[in-house]
Amino acid sequence: MKRNIKGRGAGLLCLILCMALSLSLLYGCGKKNEDPVTPQQPDPVTEPPKTDPEPAVEPGPQPEDLIPAFLTEGGSYALRAAVVCYKPKAQPESYTYLTQPTLLGFSTELLDFSKSSDYSKEGFLNAYDLLYLDESLAAPGADTALERVRTYVKEGGYVMVPNGLYDCFEAGFFGGAEFVRFAGSTADLAVEETGADLTELSEVVADYAELYKGYDEYDKLAKKDYGWGVRGGDIVPMLSLNGVSAYAMCRCEKGTVFLTNPLLPNYYM
Repeated sequence: MKRNIKGRGAGLLCLILCMALSLSLLYGCGKKNEDPVTPQQPDPVTEPPKTDPEPAVEPGPQPEDLIPAFLTEGGSYALRAAVVCYKPKAQPESYTYLTQPTLLGFSTELLDFSKSSDYSKEGFLNAYDLLYLDESLAAPGADTALERVRTYVKEGGYVMVPNGLYDCFEAGFFGGAEFVRFAGSTADLAVEETGADLTELSEVVADYAELYKGYDEYDKLAKKDYGWGVRGGDIVPMLSLNGVSAYAMCRCEKGTVFLTNPLLPNYYM
């Protein structure tokens, strides 16, 4: 259920188009039906003797039959995400971004725990493959929402947690990691080797952060508070600053917590 849709979908689509083109060419080479004619006796000198006719070949699959369901209907590759919030002052930007996905079969819903008691029901969040937590969950009254998120993760769910919610959960929620305040600007992020896919993603983020050094007021920007990162515990660090991870995958029982960072201090946000 948790798959890299974009790359696999594009590769399969190219393969399908090639197969469809080949099938159309093969179909064009077939002979048309002809009117029956009276058989003639073969010439014993110039014509070879007739052989038994070849068995009929069953028609192959049609091009439309080769397209997998997830390319047309979502199928088992559909990903359902939810942005979890509590009385946000405005529509969360994360929700706005996630409603414009580039991944096939990806959909997002907004769950404001202050508006419906249904969201607080046990097991309600299990219908989603991924949760993104909004920083409005740090407000008083969001305890039930946070507890439901804890249960969701421990039972095998995936959740993205922004840096600002670091103190809303216990250390075990982040794989037992220790939270450490950053010293320095996130423009100096170091990429950790975590495998081809995650390393490539980390390099994109690091290249983006490097652009901050070109700001006219970078000297002031570098002295601001960049919040907290994680160190130690059962984590997979992706990007680090002086040995403290700004982006990391943290194990929590059966689930996974992805700690993210806005890269900019509150002064600029």
